[in-house]
Amino acid sequence: MADKFTFSAGASLPEIQEEVASELAFITRFESPLLLELGFPGDLEQVGNPRHEWLEDALLPNSGTINGAVGPAVTTLVFDAPQGLNFRLGDEIQVEGSTEIMVVVAPAPTATNVEVVRGAKATTAVAIADNALVKRISNPAIENETAPAARPTNRSRVANYTQIFRDTASVTRSMQNSQLLGGISDEMEHQVDRVQKDLIRDIAKAVIRGKVQSVNPEGTTTQARTMNGIIQSILAGANASTIDALGAGLDESLINRLMQDMWTKGGTPRLIAAPPAQRRRLSALLQGRQRYQVTDSVLGAVVERFVSDFGEVDVLAPDIHIPANTVLILDTAKLRLVKLGAAGDPFEVMPLALLGLAMQREVVTELGLEIENAGDGGHGMLTNLATT
Repeated sequence: MADKFTFSAGASLPEIQEEVASELAFITRFESPLLLELGFPGDLEQVGNPRHEWLEDALLPNSGTINGAVGPAVTTLVFDAPQGLNFRLGDEIQVEGSTEIMVVVAPAPTATNVEVVRGAKATTAVAIADNALVKRISNPAIENETAPAARPTNRSRVANYTQIFRDTASVTRSMQNSQLLGGISDEMEHQVDRVQKDLIRDIAKAVIRGKVQSVNPEGTTTQARTMNGIIQSILAGANASTIDALGAGLDESLINRLMQDMWTKGGTPRLIAAPPAQRRRLSALLQGRQRYQVTDSVLGAVVERFVSDFGEVDVLAPDIHIPANTVLILDTAKLRLVKLGAAGDPFEVMPLALLGLAMQREVVTELGLEIENAGDGGHGMLTNLATT
């Protein structure tokens, strides 16, 4: 007599009650390590205006870029306007990389022209190349001279806009009252949770890649209000710290060059944020530098801190929302997410009017990004990196 097997009726086992795992598995990556680093969801600053502003101050500029090569006998230096006004009478100045000292003399500098004595203090006058960087050494004071005219700087208001993120969860009466598989006890709560996860992905991308509207940034009845993200805020700066890798692979030299540029401009690098491919390249820099014991059974290494002459910076876990060819070096002390509205959970869940036999909930939050000194070395970016 033949045995009766569980599979006697076929591969689908039609005679046996179905078995479904008790928990539902999400396969979509929605979390952003960078978003978490900026305080989302539990440490958001509350603001009371869709136009979020902050003040930035700066030291007096003390350098300029030469516009056109000049010989060693030329005494009028031409700068890109208005950089000539960065200098004043009596300044001792020097071309970066040169030992020649020059002194600024009358007439007073204009936006483009600065009159100098070449080869001051018995230094040797040399030719100056186009685009050479000239820096002020100091403005030495004479013992009995009167006080110089004050040169105050004006603080500037910098602004960004909050952006509304919203979506709707909808469940029919029948679905809400049905017994469910997958460990789900309340279908509406599950759909609201799924909508929030979808919105977190959108928020992460907007914070990193978003751009404010070029016309009517405050929004209109037909145009949404959007925020400037980290990348666009850096690119919009007049003196941004950015390096185009020209398709090269990420290496220590590129990272150090960018950190040096930030440091030179007064920035303080604190965090490296990278997408998966570039994060893997960072860890690969350790290959060949490690030593293993014969008994070791673990292979591989993960870079968690990067040490350079410009400080030690943390290396964030891979963030899938950063462009694949980009690495960000940030000063997290000058970055924060802000929320328009009351403190508490970043998301508001509001019931909508009953639509037939379907119940609806609207999930909404309004967030903005405060990024100080984005365009003058406070933050840096490597672009056009190889991705393979």
